[in-house]
Amino acid sequence: MIVEFRQKGQITIPRDIVRKLGIKEGDKLEVTEENGAIKLVPVVVCPACSIQALQKELSEIKIGLQGGNESQLDRLETVIQSMEIITK
Repeated sequence: MIVEFRQKGQITIPRDIVRKLGIKEGDKLEVTEENGAIKLVPVVVCPACSIQALQKELSEIKIGLQGGNESQLDRLETVIQSMEIITK
C-alpha cells in the first residue's frame, strides 16, 4: 500500500492494517529504521514502578520455587495472565 507523507512527518496507516493489529487512537508505536525501511511496532509503555513491582514479585516466586514450594506455580501463572491482559 502506498500512503502520502504529510506535514510534520505524518502518515495515515491503512484501516485494514490498523484493525488487524488492533491499534487504537493513543496507542504508542516504536519507530525504527531497518535497511532503509521505516518500521512501526506497537508497544506497551509501563511505568518504572510497575516494572519494579513485577521484578519483586518474580524474585519472590523464584525463591519459593527454589525452596520447593510448588504453590508458587499458581502465583506465577497469575502474574503471566496479568501481563497478557496488560499487553493486549
